[in-house]
Amino acid sequence: MAVPTICESLEWQLPLITEFTMTPTQSLNPQNCPLCGKPNQCATEVQLATGIPQPPCWCTQTQFSAELLNKIPEAARGVACLCAACVKADAA
Repeated sequence: MAVPTICESLEWQLPLITEFTMTPTQSLNPQNCPLCGKPNQCATEVQLATGIPQPPCWCTQTQFSAELLNKIPEAARGVACLCAACVKADAA
């Protein structure tokens, strides 16, 4: 079975299994990785923020493990992409 890309997988409603819990007062920035908080370099978000067309997002060429996707806090699912560093660290 092929593992979906992050953009496809954010549509899934996976069970909540996280190492990270957001408090109700924390705001979620869709330009930051929901796991480490660093910029996620999401081309979709850059285009939304700037109005400048972008090439396809790096994540459309990457596959993600179900275990990594399960680490995304429920509040961030469908809102913020992971960064390449977190994806790389998971693959190591």
